[in-house]
Amino acid sequence: MIKKILHLCSSSPITKSYIEFINKNFGSENHFFVIFATSFAYEYPNNCLVMTREDAKFNYLKVLLMSNRASKIILHGFFYNRFITRLLTISPWNIKKCYWVIWGADLYDDIEQVGYTKTLKYKQFYFLKKWIIKRIPYFATYLEYDYQLTIKHYNSKAKLIDCIMYPSNVFTPLDQDIKPKVSSNKELKILLGNSASEANNHEEIILLLANIQTRAKFTVYCPLSYGSMEHARKIKDLGRKMLGERFNPIENFMQIDEYKSFLQSIDIAIFNHKRQEAMGNIINLLGMGKKIYISTMNYSLWNLCRKLKLNIYDLHELGHTLTNLNSSYLESNTQIISSFFNYNTLLSQHSFLRQ
Repeated sequence: MIKKILHLCSSSPITKSYIEFINKNFGSENHFFVIFATSFAYEYPNNCLVMTREDAKFNYLKVLLMSNRASKIILHGFFYNRFITRLLTISPWNIKKCYWVIWGADLYDDIEQVGYTKTLKYKQFYFLKKWIIKRIPYFATYLEYDYQLTIKHYNSKAKLIDCIMYPSNVFTPLDQDIKPKVSSNKELKILLGNSASEANNHEEIILLLANIQTRAKFTVYCPLSYGSMEHARKIKDLGRKMLGERFNPIENFMQIDEYKSFLQSIDIAIFNHKRQEAMGNIINLLGMGKKIYISTMNYSLWNLCRKLKLNIYDLHELGHTLTNLNSSYLESNTQIISSFFNYNTLLSQHSFLRQ
């Protein structure tokens, strides 16, 4: 059976829950997912083709034929660059069907040239990638700043699909009563970052917290279960050296319900990314009424929070205001997040799939 809409994705829990959402609400018979994976870590339904980097080259023709038959092609992040770039270079007629869902790293790594070499082969590849993106007619994101940045960087005229896109961006309170409660605990629980990625800039915050640890009671929880394991070891060593037993690295994966319960126990969260990242974490923490500190260099997130009138804090204030969020701010954040990042919004914003 010909699949009407083709999705190109990376294997992840975000992708897995998204496929379940699509199959439930839009019919598995209308969608097919090509999933790029480093391993077969997740089980996917029948309307999926999972392929590793090693066997991707054997599936070019199959995916090309799917692309030709599809009415829409949804690029969930412009990752696996070489496969997608080659695919659309040899079938430029398919570019007009494409929707690029901007994840963040796929955009910012291009702009900042992260991990790129300046060989002739790279320059040829990057030229083709920019040529393709310039011609993609739709970009999907709920971050206006990222959309404008993409338009400018690629000299594009793509239209914006305003969509929170993934179930991971939906705030679902753990309890029926979503009214946040200010913690009465004397010792604050602080979440630092979301992964072992260097983009978290852990070092800066660890040193800052070390300078104020004599003036405040707190314990730091630092997720290091995915990302660069070499960097994870470096951050673990630094955290233990500077903060001692106050520093608790999280080195094992948690199931989603366990992780949300853990987030519920946090008082303060610190995200020192200089670009859009960890949005699912931030959305849920704001909805839970937690105090969030972010870098002012994270323009996408600052702009979104100002637009929605969410209460967030500048990292530069961290040494002066290491306390819980006051109750009026808590309730305001929870109400705003609940009204914007909810399942009905996610569903209605996917109307573009039916057009």
